[in-house]
Amino acid sequence: MASCWWKCAGNDHVVEYLCGRSASNSRAALRLALLGFYDEALALTRGVGELANLFMLFAQDSASLDDWKRCSRRDRLQKYSPYHVRLALERHGVNPPISQERYALLSERAAHATPETAPQAHNPLGIPTAGASLQEAGLLVALNEIAVAVSLATSFGALLLDLDKEVKREILDAAKSLADSIGGATITEIDDYYAEVLRDIQDRAAGQKVH
Repeated sequence: MASCWWKCAGNDHVVEYLCGRSASNSRAALRLALLGFYDEALALTRGVGELANLFMLFAQDSASLDDWKRCSRRDRLQKYSPYHVRLALERHGVNPPISQERYALLSERAAHATPETAPQAHNPLGIPTAGASLQEAGLLVALNEIAVAVSLATSFGALLLDLDKEVKREILDAAKSLADSIGGATITEIDDYYAEVLRDIQDRAAGQKVH
C-alpha cells in the first residue's frame, strides 16, 4: 500500500506515505515488543492508531483530506489533533476506531510522564522493571494493540487508495483476518485481569491462614 505495488495513482502520494509511516511504526513496535520493551511498543502503536482515526475521517469526509493537506502547520495541529479528529468523527455520527479511552490509556502508560508512571510494569503487582525481560501480559497486550491499530489503519487506508476492487477486497480481508485474531489481553481489558489475579491471590492467602 505504501509503495504503489499494485497500482500508482500518480498523485501526491500523501496517503501512501502515511501508510508507510503506519507500516514502519508497527514493524518497529513488534520488534520492541519481542525484545521486552512493551511501553515503547505501545507508544509507537498509539501513532498507528492516530493514523487509523485520521484515515477514517478522510474516508468519511473527502474534503477534510484536501483541507488537511492545505492547512498550515499551526492550523493542522489545532484542527486535526487526535482529540479534534475524534470530535470530527463523532460529528459525522461514527465512533472513532481508536476510542478516547484506548488513546488515553496508551498515552498515560506508554507515552506521557505522570506521577503514576511505572516503567514496564506489565504484571498483576505493578512492579516496574528496566525492560528487556519477558512479561507475558506485556507481550500479549503489545501484540493485541498492534493488531488493533494495524487492522484499522489498513482497512481505512485501503478505502482511500485508488486500487482495483479485487485488490482492495484482498487487503480488507487480510485486515479482517488480523482483527479476528485479536485476543482479550488489551490495554482496555488488562486491568480487569490483573484485579482478578490479585483477588485470587488474596483469597488463596486467606484460605491458607484459615487452615
